[in-house]
Amino acid sequence: MGRRACRRVTRTGVAALSLLVFLLAAGGALALGTGALTQPAGTAGCISEDGSGPCADGHAMGGPGGVAVSPDGKSVYTASSYGVARFDRNLSTGALTQPSGAEGCISSWSEPCRDGHAVTASSGVAVSPDGKSVYVASHNYPTGTSAVVRLKRNTSTGAITQPSGAAGCISEDGSGPCADGHAVSLPQRLAVSPDGDSVYVAASALARFNRAP
Repeated sequence: MGRRACRRVTRTGVAALSLLVFLLAAGGALALGTGALTQPAGTAGCISEDGSGPCADGHAMGGPGGVAVSPDGKSVYTASSYGVARFDRNLSTGALTQPSGAEGCISSWSEPCRDGHAVTASSGVAVSPDGKSVYVASHNYPTGTSAVVRLKRNTSTGAITQPSGAAGCISEDGSGPCADGHAVSLPQRLAVSPDGDSVYVAASALARFNRAP
């Protein structure tokens, strides 16, 4: 092999080696950086029922059992033993703030929340893909009413309201007052299909519901 050919092979090998080193370094950096968690200090890192933690002081936060983020990223909803708590989310930082008083939660019994029905001891929450609905798996104490609760969501503000009567929930026996359903005893988790046409609930069985988009 001539000198010119050797130089070409050497340059090719050096270039290939440099590219390999670059890819390995980039891959290592990505592996180290992706998915890593750091928690903001103090009240910026959490919200609790009474500010303990130390966290920011919230309400209707007792025993959170589920959490969901709206598709637009503007809102976070938490299912708890009190009902459903609502938080505004900063799109730049991810920071959460809870609206004061009734604007910050819906409950069947807890003050200072907006009044709802069949909305206590909630264990699951989901937001529809269009951002217009929030669904909650709830077991209402002390009446024992198990229900799938429907809440309407304001897509501009994130505020949630419950339709009155049977339009606002489906329960095992129609109590609540809710629409009469079956196999929805002790609901735990729920999910909305990507096309927004169906809601599925894990309860005494896997219950299916048709959703009007």
